[in-house]
Amino acid sequence: MTPEREALILRALRERISQRGIARALKVGRQTVRAVDGARRAKKGADRLHERAGGTGPVCLPASEGDVIEFDELCLRQSPPLWLWVGVSRRTRQVLGLALGDRSDETLARAWAQVPTDYWGRPVYTDHWGAYARLLPGGQHHPCDKGTGLTSVVEGLNTKWRQRQSGLVRRSCGVHPKIGTDLAERFRLLVDEHNRQGARRWKRRQDEDTTTTQSNP
Repeated sequence: MTPEREALILRALRERISQRGIARALKVGRQTVRAVDGARRAKKGADRLHERAGGTGPVCLPASEGDVIEFDELCLRQSPPLWLWVGVSRRTRQVLGLALGDRSDETLARAWAQVPTDYWGRPVYTDHWGAYARLLPGGQHHPCDKGTGLTSVVEGLNTKWRQRQSGLVRRSCGVHPKIGTDLAERFRLLVDEHNRQGARRWKRRQDEDTTTTQSNP
């Protein structure tokens, strides 16, 4: 489906024309219209959650010395495109920012805006997708190939979510009109719980290091 045809469907949806009427007028399948409507609802759901949180990103620990950011994007649905952008701390494994939407610069910018300001100057490791180079300064951005291990933390997190959450299975991300809102709510809960567990693990690790240092001065 071309971007022009998708724009026509979105315009018709905003005019409150029925999905059956849009499919008949534009000579597209009703499943295509439902999928476009689902992507639109996903963006609205993500924006609603962002506003509900006061415009802030996930709650996470302050940046520690030597920490870096890993960013990656996960495809939830291919047509129309629905991607999850995630940025994580390599040391604490906590999620710093995320956004649901297409694979555009705008969606990446929404995810980056959630990253706490004390992380903004840290090195960022990503794949070679062009949006990262257009948003991040050259000295801060470090593109790397898959398999090098430099983005293994965020890739592992995406894999865990894909395997353990039924809502992220491709068939479940189909044409249901409320799937976008459901995914946005689901990810907010997932990230909040994941960051709480990460904070507990980090504190336990710090306590163990302190105990070891005191026992071996």
